[in-house]
Amino acid sequence: MADVEKYNMMMSHAPGVRKFELESIIARYDTFPGFRSLLIDATIRGFRTLCDIIKEYGESTLVKDDFELMLAIAVLRGFTDLCTRAKKWGARNFDVMFSCVPIDDIETAREICMLAREWGARNFNMLLVRAARAGSRELCELAREWGARDFDTMLESAAQNGHFEICEIACKWGACNRDKAPRFADCSGSRELCGLARKWGSRTPEVSPKL
Repeated sequence: MADVEKYNMMMSHAPGVRKFELESIIARYDTFPGFRSLLIDATIRGFRTLCDIIKEYGESTLVKDDFELMLAIAVLRGFTDLCTRAKKWGARNFDVMFSCVPIDDIETAREICMLAREWGARNFNMLLVRAARAGSRELCELAREWGARDFDTMLESAAQNGHFEICEIACKWGACNRDKAPRFADCSGSRELCGLARKWGSRTPEVSPKL
């Protein structure tokens, strides 16, 4: 049965609110986009029940890579229940959860990190760098507690994004490659970081941060 026929069957059986959600997705396309696009769009919008329906009718079309992408998007959006669905349906790249974890909601971020670890993710350095880039002390500490040790990359990521406190923590934990800090501080426009780099005794010439 062609995908369009499966879609028509899905529309004929879907409850009213689900039809409205499907129509809101389909309206973005000139023609039927396929079940992969439907699943991804439904994930982005947090349409949990619709994801279940799409999976049911598109089961013969959807493949493992679709659920891997669903997992990454669900993590970025902070939808832990959709993360669980993606795992149930075949996603297995749980380390990607550390690279996509949302930083603006620390409770959700912790929950997602705990799920990733429970499911077998072990690239804690990925979490450390993600947290340093975003300036999240809490997640940096969590990554270190779990065994992350790439403090040089942590320092570079924090400096490049202007996170003074995270830079100090990275050095306290053992970051050694401090000569790059002024260059990254310059990229972030942070005079404070440039001063800190010189305080560390960096041999890199002084830079003038962007105004």
